[in-house]
Amino acid sequence: MNVIENFTGKADGYAKYRPTYPNSVYEYILNDCGLPKKPIFADVGAGTGKFSLPLIKAGHTAYCVEPNSDMKQLLDENTKDFQNCITVSATAENTTLADNSVDCVTVAQAFHWFDRQAFKTECKRILKAEGKIFLVWNSRVEDELLTALGEINKKYCPKFKGFIGGIHKNDTSQFDDFFAEPCSLVCFDNDLYYESADAFVGRCLSSSSALTEKDKAYDEYVRELKKLYAKFENRGRVNMRNRVEVYSGKV
Repeated sequence: MNVIENFTGKADGYAKYRPTYPNSVYEYILNDCGLPKKPIFADVGAGTGKFSLPLIKAGHTAYCVEPNSDMKQLLDENTKDFQNCITVSATAENTTLADNSVDCVTVAQAFHWFDRQAFKTECKRILKAEGKIFLVWNSRVEDELLTALGEINKKYCPKFKGFIGGIHKNDTSQFDDFFAEPCSLVCFDNDLYYESADAFVGRCLSSSSALTEKDKAYDEYVRELKKLYAKFENRGRVNMRNRVEVYSGKV
């Protein structure tokens, strides 16, 4: 399977509807993890820049590595005014970055697409001594709404295998074969609020497993998502419980 093409045609929806990350995540990474005062970042699987843009806007140097051409096009547009951002069309397993060139590697919402051991080897190559890796996910919290959404996806989306690519929530042991020692896990609240059915549906359609307009059941799928929104709407919006999980360590 060519995972590079998973988000082809979905870059606009990804940029518009995918959630951002709270300031507390960046404060933790920058201030509490032993990084240099002005760390150089490699954001791998950078997408449209959802995770890296706040770092770039704060003046940090970032290499944003993204293999998908649609996502890379929006990434270039979003970062074109920042000389401290270098975008790279490359894979996680072969970033093309120089040896020992970055202080840390961040991966937001993408690690589950990588060849884990090949990426580990690449991180060892590009990281400076004492460099660290941060694996980050916006992780929706299990509740009645998420259960119902999962059932809709199971019914209509053949590629749906569960939320966040099968990563087990709140479980550091799943990365024992990647990090050199047991990794750290810190979580941050980041509840999501959708003030229209279109916003809720847009977020659902930005997933790699979601149907597209080319699929036969697309219209029915969208109708079911809108019905789900109406069921859980309260005072003009739907609240989806969410938290950010940050796994970090050395390789």
